[in-house]
Amino acid sequence: MGTPDGTETGTVTASVSDSPQPHSNRLLHASIALFVLGLIALLVLMTYPAMADGHRAPGVIGGLTLCAPIGLLLALVFALLSGRRVRKAAEPRP
Repeated sequence: MGTPDGTETGTVTASVSDSPQPHSNRLLHASIALFVLGLIALLVLMTYPAMADGHRAPGVIGGLTLCAPIGLLLALVFALLSGRRVRKAAEPRP
């Protein structure tokens, strides 16, 4: 049997505010990509002189090595934001 508003009896309807909001992992994926790019650039920077007969690596490679610490910082920011989100979700609502 149904109710006058058309819903079935015994069914539970959840409003948008009751459902947990899924969090995005884009920041984590970006930080991992930057960190890996920085590590690859670091390996190229170290091995380039041996492969290129003693010539120095291009400056772009040196600049790309900065991606590793930037990726670490972004991962730290993601971890802090993720922990705050979990703590906020665990707090009882008045």
